[in-house]
Amino acid sequence: MVADDAPNPAALVGLLAEDARLRVVAALALGTAKPDDLLAVSGLSGRDLGLALRRLEKGGLVTIADGQVMLNAEVFKASARAAAPEEEPEDHGAADPREAAVLRTFVRGGRLLQMPVVAGKRRIVLEHIAAVFEPGVRYAEREVNAILRAWFDDYAALRRYLVDGGLLAREAGEYWRIGGWVADIPPAPAPPAPALPETRVSRLAAHALLRDGDAVLLTRIAAGRRLPGAWHLPGGMVEFGETPAEAVVREVREETGLSVRLTALLTADSQVTEYDRDGRHVVQHNVALVYEAEITGGALGVIEVDGSTDAVQWWPVDEVAALPTTQVVRTTLGL
Repeated sequence: MVADDAPNPAALVGLLAEDARLRVVAALALGTAKPDDLLAVSGLSGRDLGLALRRLEKGGLVTIADGQVMLNAEVFKASARAAAPEEEPEDHGAADPREAAVLRTFVRGGRLLQMPVVAGKRRIVLEHIAAVFEPGVRYAEREVNAILRAWFDDYAALRRYLVDGGLLAREAGEYWRIGGWVADIPPAPAPPAPALPETRVSRLAAHALLRDGDAVLLTRIAAGRRLPGAWHLPGGMVEFGETPAEAVVREVREETGLSVRLTALLTADSQVTEYDRDGRHVVQHNVALVYEAEITGGALGVIEVDGSTDAVQWWPVDEVAALPTTQVVRTTLGL
């Protein structure tokens, strides 16, 4: 029997409303197929079994062939599908038919059903979600997490997709929208040239990645410094005459109280930042070397007084994404 021939739910219930027919269907559902076995399992007389089988066969619930009785279980599904009301397609406000089709496939009831694998479709979905963030407004990370959790259970992955896709920017625990479609907002004017005299500087820093199982050791930047409250990899500036390896061992001791041995050079991170200080516009090129290290001694605690670090703590790696962190941390841990 095909789906178009399936009885409607009322007719299906009518077929099963009589006790003898219900017993036969139950026996067939349990795997009984021969008429003699049906007599034993159902407890019916031969006459009642014959009447029930004829009625069920006429109604399309069973098929009798070659001495075997088979239950057409697919009839139940077909009847349910035929009776199900048709859902109106959701309107996501997309003018382009292709974009509308993608959004209907992956977004339903204000929720992202799954992240598209195809890059083009993923971009359509991400731009649709990014539109909930107001241009020009900065959001704390907990606000971003709450907004994205309403869209998708894995909000951390969704947040990374938006950042990596150039739709959101982040720094020091704040996020703001930088991409996607915006209606009725004129283009921003070109930024004016810096009014202050410009100074360009380069700085070399060295940091250590210390792990303890699934946890990583991070230090918090003290008040009065750039990015106060952000969590950072232990380490700091390479002083005159030091090698980067010597600098990271010294800095880790001052910031964490721990002695370490370097085991490998993991990565080098490069970042250009701009800020105003002492009447000058500073363009600073930071190069940070990150070493893998292991602890050889010491007790955990900040030793340096009035320095750049005010706290040190082991953090589970899966919780770091929700913290305000520096670029070195995000790059090293792949966040």
